[in-house]
Amino acid sequence: MTFSAKLQVTDRPFLCGRYEEYVDQHYKEYLKDQGKVDSLVGVDVMAALDMYVEREQWEKCLETAAKQNYKVLHKYVALYATHLIQEGSWDKAVALYVQHGTPANSQNFNIYKRLFVEMVNVAGMNNAEAYSSWADLRDLLFNLCENLVKSSDANTPAHEEFETMLLVSHYYATRAAAQSIKQLVSKRGQAQAIARGCPWDCVVKSLMAGMGV
Repeated sequence: MTFSAKLQVTDRPFLCGRYEEYVDQHYKEYLKDQGKVDSLVGVDVMAALDMYVEREQWEKCLETAAKQNYKVLHKYVALYATHLIQEGSWDKAVALYVQHGTPANSQNFNIYKRLFVEMVNVAGMNNAEAYSSWADLRDLLFNLCENLVKSSDANTPAHEEFETMLLVSHYYATRAAAQSIKQLVSKRGQAQAIARGCPWDCVVKSLMAGMGV
């Protein structure tokens, strides 16, 4: 049934002043029923974004949200990041925040903490190939801490905890970078020292113990 036909079989509004609202509401319902999300964007963008989420059309969702404003964009970035974490794709969630920035929204703090915990506990991250992943986590936390300084959460326990996470991720990124330098791994003893952890490992473990990680 077309939209015009649908209007003909529904009750007509009895006040002309309400006709535009009536048509608008029914047109939105028609687009939703027909699954015409792209057309819905021009009528009710928030409803369209929610439909993109329901269909897991995340790229289209974020592309559309980015054309609205920063707050709307990061509402859906957070939803997508949560979805990725649930799927075990924490690395993609980290990359997502590196791409779009890390707002100092307290609602997102658990997401950021979860990404840090996932990364420091995953196996196979003590090598040169892991540098880009550690660098992404470091950049995410650096951006977050920069934003926290300018927020109402500046100098709070949460801020201090994220600063500690930033320091830990920086240490691990530095270790991974060092493992890619041949001069540092040319001798067996040096290679073993790096593989087992540089002297800063003691510092890192102490910092993480203080956070309960």
